[in-house]
Amino acid sequence: MNKHTYLKPIGILLSLLWFASTGACKKENTLEAERALLERVDQFNTAFKESNLVTLESMVTENYQHTNGNGKPIGKTDWLAYLEKRESEIKNGTLTIHQYEMLDVQLTLFGEVGVVTSKISVQSTNMGAYRENEYRTTNVWVKDGKSWKRAAFHDGKIR
Repeated sequence: MNKHTYLKPIGILLSLLWFASTGACKKENTLEAERALLERVDQFNTAFKESNLVTLESMVTENYQHTNGNGKPIGKTDWLAYLEKRESEIKNGTLTIHQYEMLDVQLTLFGEVGVVTSKISVQSTNMGAYRENEYRTTNVWVKDGKSWKRAAFHDGKIR
């Protein structure tokens, strides 16, 4: 037996371990990233429903882009101004959010970018008028260090 006879089984074993570990690690890392992002989305939605502006501001990128189906795109400063107006309406009783729920959530990861699509169901009373609305949404999230931040949002009204 020559010295290469022993190396062949070790090489095969190392190759198998490498292939198995990279696939398993990628899957485990992907599942962990998906879990972390979905948890972050839930935190964001809770902060939006409760009008927690400090939390919301910390959860979006500096160059955040927000587009509603009925308006032009706005950046972070204008979006935060909208949130301040909304918070004032909630505090003075002009606006009441009865339900804010994210349904039909789909998540696709592209490395450190996540695209989250969903349906948002909202029940509210605004200036005495009760409304039920549904929106299809697309959110783009990016990894910022160890945390996820929302970079872009778009919605379209369903009803």
